[in-house]
Amino acid sequence: MKKHHLSILLVFASTLATQAASLLLSAPSGWNGIFIEMNVRSGFVQAGIPGGLESAITATKFLLLTTYGYSGGEHIIDFATNTASPGDGDPKDKAAGTLTFHYLVGAGGAADQFSFDIDTTTSATTAHVDFGLGGGLEKVDAFVEMDLYLSTFGPLSGAMLTLPGLPTLSGAAPTTESMIVTFFGPPDGFMLPGTAAFDYPLDLSPIEGFEYHLDYKVLTPYGTDPQIIYNITGGGAALVPEPGSLLLLAFSSMAFLRRKRGSRVAG
Repeated sequence: MKKHHLSILLVFASTLATQAASLLLSAPSGWNGIFIEMNVRSGFVQAGIPGGLESAITATKFLLLTTYGYSGGEHIIDFATNTASPGDGDPKDKAAGTLTFHYLVGAGGAADQFSFDIDTTTSATTAHVDFGLGGGLEKVDAFVEMDLYLSTFGPLSGAMLTLPGLPTLSGAAPTTESMIVTFFGPPDGFMLPGTAAFDYPLDLSPIEGFEYHLDYKVLTPYGTDPQIIYNITGGGAALVPEPGSLLLLAFSSMAFLRRKRGSRVAG
């Protein structure tokens, strides 16, 4: 049974004050906010057959954060989750995933914080699925796939975020994992496991936008029940005034075992 919990934290800030300030509370007029989409797909695939038949379910959640209705210090939480069970197998055999999004609105001149948790359990000790093709129960591998999309559009100037560094994956063989972040600005780019954090300015004209996409996948082969726990900590904070402007941002990234608790759950 593979258990994986990962939390990554960003901080957003605007340049509308002489210190890092909440983007939601001090964004320029005309800015449309931040749109988040979360997808979790869990299920089983024919054992040892890449691209084989699958039995899977998908959960999707949408969230829009705007400059209206929030106050400093407010913690917004939303999540997508599901659990798939095989047609036959050990009671503990399952493919389960929860992708949780956190947004903490900055208070007292502080920057906003954005984070997400990845929590998966995959087990295929004796898992079997009947795909309805007359072959009866077949051996299957367990998998979870997750996507998080974050996007914002102009007009937006004098804001900055830091894209968090990604952990180096250390899955226990024969379980396999992959993680990649792609982002589209200007400029465009990607991040692989082990990539360090870096600052990313958000200066967007009314026809420009920024998109951040995290893709995570894990697969546990039939007959196995490994366990992996990430416990990664790290981060920092920065206030970097720019000449002629009032800048900026702070960054922090954390991956830790426990899920952070919040004060408000988005519907």
